Amino acid sequence: MSRKLNRWSEEHSKKQSPRVIRFSIAGRWSTEDMGEFCVALDDLYMLADALETTMLRDPSGARGKFKTDIKNHSRWLRDCNPGMPFLRIIKIRYGSPGFQDVAGAGVIVGHLKDFILQIIDNVSNRKKRRLENKKLEIENARKFLELADDYNLTDEETMFLIKAINERQHKIAKLVVEKKVISVKDVGPLPIRKYFSTKEPK
Repeated sequence: MSRKLNRWSEEHSKKQSPRVIRFSIAGRWSTEDMGEFCVALDDLYMLADALETTMLRDPSGARGKFKTDIKNHSRWLRDCNPGMPFLRIIKIRYGSPGFQDVAGAGVIVGHLKDFILQIIDNVSNRKKRRLENKKLEIENARKFLELADDYNLTDEETMFLIKAINERQHKIAKLVVEKKVISVKDVGPLPIRKYFSTKEPK
């Protein structure tokens, strides 16, 4: 039993180790653009973290109560983990080109990175594929919810979350169409002390 718990703890630690993803940005950004972008990223990160955390806390896969408002995920996780930075901005260089570095739990920011890459790909290739935007968005939202497979969501919960994810997806896609968000990539791990540090990065 202890060996199983140890293996689970090691896997948990590996998934939670902070990593940094970098968004290449360009063009003129308004405060509204930056605010909507950051809020959309935070909502998606906190939703994925809520699903992942629920699975990690219960290896048996037992079902718990799932919140019906995407904003409740953020409040619930932050209430349960005071002092945890979750998704945080590490550095921004404004310019054309510029970049924005954000950090969070490795498995979650990896999932977020893949989601944004798919948005960028959809915007770039939707004419070639001759598929409706809505179909591409739903496919991407379903991929984002792959974390929820083991959580045994009902059809109603799944459809609610797809709608909520698509609302965030639209805001990010708008910035991609406007060529303000160009790309995103993983730039490596972030030391724990820097992730939790309250000092201004150099």
